[in-house]
Amino acid sequence: MRFTSAKSRGFVLESRAETGRRRSVSASTDHGATHDGERLLPRVVVEQTVHDFGIMNPLNVGEHVFVIRNEGDAPLRLSDNGTSCKCTFAHLPTAPVPPGGSAEVRIQWNTGNDPVYAHSAWLATNDPQQPEIELRVEGKVQVLWDAIPRSVQFPDQDPGTTSRSTVILYSRTWKQFSIASGRSTPEGITWEARPLDEERGNELGALSGYELELTAPADLPKGAFHGALHLELIPYSDSGEPEESRVLELEVAGRVHSRISVFGSAIDETQSLVQLGVAAPGEQLHKRLVVRLRDPELPRADQIRLEVEPKHLRAELCAHDSSATKGIYMLDLIVPADAPEGAFLGSKHGTVRIVVDHPRIPELALPVSFAVVRR
Repeated sequence: MRFTSAKSRGFVLESRAETGRRRSVSASTDHGATHDGERLLPRVVVEQTVHDFGIMNPLNVGEHVFVIRNEGDAPLRLSDNGTSCKCTFAHLPTAPVPPGGSAEVRIQWNTGNDPVYAHSAWLATNDPQQPEIELRVEGKVQVLWDAIPRSVQFPDQDPGTTSRSTVILYSRTWKQFSIASGRSTPEGITWEARPLDEERGNELGALSGYELELTAPADLPKGAFHGALHLELIPYSDSGEPEESRVLELEVAGRVHSRISVFGSAIDETQSLVQLGVAAPGEQLHKRLVVRLRDPELPRADQIRLEVEPKHLRAELCAHDSSATKGIYMLDLIVPADAPEGAFLGSKHGTVRIVVDHPRIPELALPVSFAVVRR
């Protein structure tokens, strides 16, 4: 889930030096000077380097003052050494902090839209024991909106059928908002909005919200899909005037089953074939697989036929008890005891072809590996 807006986040650093008690050194004493044969150095002290502003509204400006003291014997120089975000900047006066003095460093920030805020500004100093100071501002931002879940996983769907999932969209900041338009990838995902139940809204601390029922279309191709649903949200002021719209992006994912699938422990997925094994002459090989057909209009049993190669490989298909109407069949593959010697391995494998007389269910060819050899 991602939120986009034209507004950016800012971080401003300013400082004001104050003169404190003076020691018995001249005002021009700096890093590297000596007094009675001893080298005079500044010593930077910051009681608090991290400020937690708690919880603020999005796109609001906050500020905090950090106090930096010089407890050394030489003037302390501070300079901007960068920030953690490209859209931030810092400004410091050129006047050094005298021995015994302090500087108030004022930081301003724009909370932006992200739910967690954590940014830093770094000051370079001429204190050899602490050449850099990190001043950090952190806290939580009352997001404009939130969604439960933030990433939508549609239930697996059969071909030709739809799949549905529910999302709660709410705001703890907007008293009223509407959903103006939407688009999706893959195309065709639709949504229907209902006002959020008052009790559920109170549980979430929401000022406004909707329950969205999302529907994945029936014409999606087989296989997994990943994409996003983009919805335009329009908040309204207390007077009912529309404000700047925002774009909600919800990640969506799902999977569409194949119209014909085969399952079983004999299937070697790494080689994409069915392993029947190796038998000595006079021994039988037998493996059972499950065939699943999926379509709103399933074929009759007499519309399914099996073709095998080599001819002595047997394939038998039967409905699975009362599940025939659901398109589930048992497929028995048999190498009979009287099969001739031979190896159908690697590229010389055998084949079982499932042919369905149906306009939407494709033919499926199963490579089959087996051998009849003397041991």
